[in-house]
Amino acid sequence: MGRLRKSEDNPELISTSRTRVDKDFIDTYGLKLLAGRNFTDEQPKQIILNQTAVTMLGYKNADEAIGNLLMGSSEIIGVIEDFHERSMQEPVLASMYTPGQGYMKFITVKINSKDASQTIEQLQQQWATVFPDKPFDYFFLDEYFNRQYQKEEQLQKVFGYLSAIGLGIACLGLFGFTYFMTYQRTKEIGIRKTLGATMLNIIKLLSTEFAIALLLAGVVAFPLSYYAGGLWLSTYPVRIWLSAIDFILPIAVVAIFAFASILFLLVRSANTNAAEALKHE
Repeated sequence: MGRLRKSEDNPELISTSRTRVDKDFIDTYGLKLLAGRNFTDEQPKQIILNQTAVTMLGYKNADEAIGNLLMGSSEIIGVIEDFHERSMQEPVLASMYTPGQGYMKFITVKINSKDASQTIEQLQQQWATVFPDKPFDYFFLDEYFNRQYQKEEQLQKVFGYLSAIGLGIACLGLFGFTYFMTYQRTKEIGIRKTLGATMLNIIKLLSTEFAIALLLAGVVAFPLSYYAGGLWLSTYPVRIWLSAIDFILPIAVVAIFAFASILFLLVRSANTNAAEALKHE
């Protein structure tokens, strides 16, 4: 972490993350330079800022910041587009990048993942030549970065399993209830068929109650899900926004599973012989 002052006349300081880099940093990480230029040498009094730092320092845009001196001596030579160095649960910090001076913590190597093992072996040999007294240790940045989201991945799995179990139990309960209901209305079905009701009429009659119940369940679940989902997403400065499809699609999926689980009973009841149905007690 570091601090920046717009000028010697302005005593206000802003907190920034400070990263010592070389001229290959921007290209290696695929960053976008919005204004100015990259480092060409290791002049210690040069600074590259991100958009957030430029805004916090009071400049109107990236171009306006170029060429100004910070702390009275450090020249802003470039501005890069904001990117997330940390989890999406944290806002983008004001960041400054300075030429590599002094202690360097990491060396970044961009490699072809297809030949990763062979490349690492070659890197280890080179390391032993350049730094014979230092142990060779490495990690993959994408894996390191993605570990920040392990909690979300575990939460997704837990909710997925619970949803599947809940849906299975609901379908079994619905199947049992449908069987009981159709059994109770066997004589009514026979009478309706005697009076000319078609199989489609019978299925429509028996399924209407379930459709109404499913609709009511959706009406209750919609606001609760919207509130809970919005509350969770609010912990992320950068996030998606919930839309109607996020709620319509789950209800449609549940409806398909629900009707699929009772369709056999509905068809069987609708095909019941009218004479046999009228004898039912």
